Amino acid sequence: LPSTSIRDHLKAWLERKAIEAKPATHRRYSTVVGHFLRHLGDIADRDISHLDAKTIAGVRDKISKEKSPSTANHAVKVIRGALNQARRDGLVDQNEASKITLIKCHPNRREPFSLDQIVRLLSVANEEWRGIILAGLYTGQRLGDIATLTWNNIDLQKREIHHFAEKQGKSINIPVAEPLMEYLESTPAGDVPDAPLFPKAYDRVLSQEGRTGTL
Repeated sequence: LPSTSIRDHLKAWLERKAIEAKPATHRRYSTVVGHFLRHLGDIADRDISHLDAKTIAGVRDKISKEKSPSTANHAVKVIRGALNQARRDGLVDQNEASKITLIKCHPNRREPFSLDQIVRLLSVANEEWRGIILAGLYTGQRLGDIATLTWNNIDLQKREIHHFAEKQGKSINIPVAEPLMEYLESTPAGDVPDAPLFPKAYDRVLSQEGRTGTL
């Protein structure tokens, strides 16, 4: 079989995924590979044929304790994909990650905010976050999509928001409810059409390469 180290194969696989996958997906893969290589330590520089199920399970367990079981399960799935590519490339004769069972996770139910909670949030939010909360309440869009809205996305005459939903992978038009409309009409738009609607959140998301966890 051809020879390559675990580290070199995973880096080459990420380069391939940079072309094949969406940017957000590639970022998630890069994070997983980074965690995986860090936990492998010096083992990462061994030939990929030495990567066995026991080692992968050990990394899974470390990530589970450091992060969460769901994060560990996601890591296993990503490494499965990378090793499937290694098998297709003739670097290994079987996918050792396919032998790993996933950790049983309890469902993480996310309850919606009550009206009282929303009122309390709005009472302490600054002006930008007031707009983000209203946009989330009245459009139902993801935080990343809301934080990266620009004035080009807003049609005040038609009372609509036009934007590309990252997760759905398509452009959508959303009617603007009256409370959100009042916020938009009271916010100075400026002279730059592509200026962000929520500048601080916009800059934070861009500086974090699309991640919203620090907002």
